[in-house]
Amino acid sequence: ATPRWTTAALVRALDAAGEPLVEDVLDPFAGDGAILTALAAAGLPGKRRGVEIREEERDGLDALVSQGVLASVEIGNTFLIHDGTVADTEVTNVPFSMAQLSVEHFVKRLVPGKRAIFLLRLAFLETEERNAWVVGHPPRWIFVLPRRPVFVWPYTGTPEFVKCKKSYPPGRTEPCDVCGGQAKPATDSTAYAWFQWNQRPEPFARTLVIPEAWCPAPFSGGSGRLRKQRSMAG
Repeated sequence: ATPRWTTAALVRALDAAGEPLVEDVLDPFAGDGAILTALAAAGLPGKRRGVEIREEERDGLDALVSQGVLASVEIGNTFLIHDGTVADTEVTNVPFSMAQLSVEHFVKRLVPGKRAIFLLRLAFLETEERNAWVVGHPPRWIFVLPRRPVFVWPYTGTPEFVKCKKSYPPGRTEPCDVCGGQAKPATDSTAYAWFQWNQRPEPFARTLVIPEAWCPAPFSGGSGRLRKQRSMAG
């Protein structure tokens, strides 16, 4: 799940940039609805919709609709559901293996007044293919997170299962189903940023390094200590 503090930091960054998030929002890779739930908690006025391909997330997302957190949810392939223009602003955390495909797909379908905001590794700027695309399609903003997100808690294993690599959402306190070990928080191995593309082409990207003070404390339960990544310019 996308840590709530990353979305809260995005809201603060957009306010500071003079571009507050007041329009309707779509998360085309909604997962368990973490990003949309965080946007609702921030009290933003727009409606929130989600699309998720995994059937196992249906009940949880339907519950968020019943609670008024989401206006609607669709279960299916987001690339097929949104094959034309997309009327809402997208805010999403896409699997890195699908990052370039997803960014190109949704940026191409933006309509005037809307934007696509992706939580991506800063490494998205690397490699010849991705770099060439970004240079030709500069984002309007790159909001650099001051610490690395924790997406899952991995299990360290036991003497009988020293190589157990199973992981669960942050906050789990029960022993691992496979090895019986306990979970420990661990940051991702790389720095992240929110990238914002607008429908109107930009001559160059603006960069804002998000202050640590804008980020609510991450979930701190369990053993181990979360390392904090020093702020870095893009």
